[in-house]
Amino acid sequence: MSKRMKSRSAFTLIEVVTSLAIMSVLMLGLSGAIMIGAHAIPTENDVGQADQQVVEVLNQLRADLREADGIRMRTSASFVVFRLRMIDSGASGTPKQIDYSYTISTGVLVRKVDDQPVKTMLTGIKQYDLSVEELDGEFCSFNLVMNVPATKQGTFDLHAALPVKPQVQ
Repeated sequence: MSKRMKSRSAFTLIEVVTSLAIMSVLMLGLSGAIMIGAHAIPTENDVGQADQQVVEVLNQLRADLREADGIRMRTSASFVVFRLRMIDSGASGTPKQIDYSYTISTGVLVRKVDDQPVKTMLTGIKQYDLSVEELDGEFCSFNLVMNVPATKQGTFDLHAALPVKPQVQ
């Protein structure tokens, strides 16, 4: 009988069950690592949402500029700030003043309306070039170019012709 046991060519049931249990634990760990890796890669939908957020911020800025009757700009090596004095429409809740501030070191654009808390509009801005056309102490147009690498488009350009011609303050 001992000769027969030594020459066996098959596995026992306990060996098969043990190896299957070990393999299932290893596969479970591997699938968890794959899931974590898959969530780390941005999807097309995520990138599209980032682009949409930038477009919404630029549309808000364009709308604010068109309702302004005065603009004051301050720039330095570390920030760009422009304050918009809004047209008084007589309606309750109409903002009187809107401040936009871009901090170069952090790449953050914030918006503050009257005495309300500051609201972060965009983060991750790598380039922010602002230019204005001025004629006889009034702004004629406003051009803003932003580079936001987290978006699919990357570079966004806002050109707003200002119908009210806000005064330079």
